[in-house]
This record gives sequence, structure tokens and C-alpha cells, in this order.
Amino acid sequence: CKNCYVTLNADAYGARAETIEARRRAILAYLAPRCSRCGFNEHASAMDLHHVEGEKESPVSDLITRVTLAPTAHNAGQLLREANKCVPLCANCHRMLHAGVLTLRDDARPLRYTLVGLMDALKGTG
Repeated sequence: CKNCYVTLNADAYGARAETIEARRRAILAYLAPRCSRCGFNEHASAMDLHHVEGEKESPVSDLITRVTLAPTAHNAGQLLREANKCVPLCANCHRMLHAGVLTLRDDARPLRYTLVGLMDALKGTG
């Protein structure tokens, strides 16, 4: 019946939404464990990736969304190629850097991410 279908569909959506959010948190924790400028590491939602090397081919946030919805080796590879051009910064340091108030430290270099590391971070997220 229609009521049963609506209930089943809502339950399936809720379970998928939880999986997607868990994947997003795991990806962000792997890519940006702490701010390379100030060391902030309180919450992944306040972390950004700032491009410092090469051309930006795709926004990292779009690539993270792709991996959360379909964690394939192809999607993960695209994300890692882009993330390897970036340094993790907290939102405050990132905004102040773009405003010209801060500069990156001399030792601020992109972290080097691996497909194995990313897939390990995603284990157990559904």
C-alpha cells in the first residue's frame, strides 16, 4: 500500500543519509586532520583545503560529494589528485589568508594522501 511504501522509502533514505554523512566526516578527517597554520582540530566542519600547487581542476568539495555518494577508485583518485595540491587550513586561517592578513608558514606543504589511506578512513562507514 502507499503508506507502507512511504514508510519504507523514508527509512531507506534515513539510513543512506547517515551513511553519506559518516563518509563525509571520515573523508574530511583524513584530508584535513588539523590546520597547518594554527593546529586547530576541533571539528571537521571548520576545515578547508587551500590550493597551493598546480591548477585547480575541480572544487574539492564537489569531489568529496562524489566520493560520499559513490566511493569508487576512480572518484577517490580524482579527489586525492586534487587534495594533494592543497594544505589543510581551518576556516578562520583560510579566510584570513585570502584577505591578506596571514601568510602560510614556510613548512606548510600539502599532505600526501593515498588511496589505501582514504579507503581505510572510509571502512565501517557503510
